[in-house]
Amino acid sequence: MRALPEFVRHCVDLMRPAGAVEPRRMFGSWGLFYRDRMCALVSEEILYLKADDTNRPAFEREGLPPFTYTHRDGRAVDLPYRQAPPDAMEDPGEMRPWAQGAIDAALRAPAPKPKKGSVRVAGALNLGPKSEAWLAEAGIHTQADLRRTGAAKAYAMVKRANPRAASRNLLHALHGAIAGVRWDRLDAATKRRLDDDAAEALKRLESKAKSVAAKGPVKR
Repeated sequence: MRALPEFVRHCVDLMRPAGAVEPRRMFGSWGLFYRDRMCALVSEEILYLKADDTNRPAFEREGLPPFTYTHRDGRAVDLPYRQAPPDAMEDPGEMRPWAQGAIDAALRAPAPKPKKGSVRVAGALNLGPKSEAWLAEAGIHTQADLRRTGAAKAYAMVKRANPRAASRNLLHALHGAIAGVRWDRLDAATKRRLDDDAAEALKRLESKAKSVAAKGPVKR
C-alpha cells in the first residue's frame, strides 16, 4: 500500500478532535470520509472542508474560496467545499469547529445511493431497515459490501460506530444473512466461533485506532 502523504496525515490529525476521518485516494486528490460521508478533500496541499447552507456563511465571512476544477468543456465548476482557514492549519483546537461544521454538513447531505445493480442490505435474510441503518453508519451499504467484509468484522464496525446497536443477535443475524440461515437456527459451536471472531475483529479495530491516535500531530 502506498504511504499516505505527510500533508494528508497532517489534515487527518487536525480533524481528529472533531471525529476520526478516513483518507481515500481519488482522482489525483484525497477525500476525507467520516462514517462513509465525504467531509473534506485535499488537493495540491490545500485542505477544503464540506460546506452547505448552514456553515457556508462562516467561510464566506473569512473570504475562503471554494474548491474549483475545470470541466472538460473549459468551464470552471465550484464544488461544495471551502478552503480551511490558514490560521487553523497548525492547531487542532482552532480547526475543531470548522471540522465539526464540515462533518455535520456531510451528515446532513443525502446518503450516497448504492451503485447500480447493487442489492440493499435490508433485503437479506434476518436483516431489516434498522440493521441496514446501523450497517450504513459503519460504511456497509449493500449485501455485496457485507459479504466482502464478513460477519465478524461488520459486527465490530457497527459496535464501534454505535455500541448500543451491536448485540450478539446482530452478529448472528449478519452471519445468517451471508450464509442464508435464520439467525435463531445457528448451533452453539457456530455462535461460539462467531463470538471469538467478532472479539478479535473488534480488538484489531481498536488497536488500529489507538495506533493512529498515538502517532500524534504531524510536525511540519
